[in-house]
Amino acid sequence: SKGEVFFRYNQIGKGVWHRDSLLTYTMDSISLNPLLRYNLSIELTTADKYPYKDIWLKVEHNLNDSIFSIDTIHSMLADDYGRWLGSGAAGLHQISIPYKSTVALDTSMIYELQISHLMSNNPLPGVEKVGLKVVEYSN
Repeated sequence: SKGEVFFRYNQIGKGVWHRDSLLTYTMDSISLNPLLRYNLSIELTTADKYPYKDIWLKVEHNLNDSIFSIDTIHSMLADDYGRWLGSGAAGLHQISIPYKSTVALDTSMIYELQISHLMSNNPLPGVEKVGLKVVEYSN
């Protein structure tokens, strides 16, 4: 899509995500423009067998510096009536979780993000794919 500079999915084997399974996204900064800012989102696809209406994620990244930082993200996946948020078809549900906005990225860095879940179920059933999308910020 317009302004998209990075978009990668990691498939979760058999739809069962183990807590110690880090999903790694390495972004070569050659496609970035240092004069622009970027929005990052986590793209999540779950199946009907996902047991919760929310998810907690841990994201380790070097977006600010060469030293890794850790963020914790909580996102609702369904409303109080059990209706899935986002879009879906054939028992799969896709949602885009805003992660960071108006981030300045440098062309001299190789950026890496690692995503894992913080849910009590281990392994966590019903997670099919987890992705990272980076798009140019526009007002």
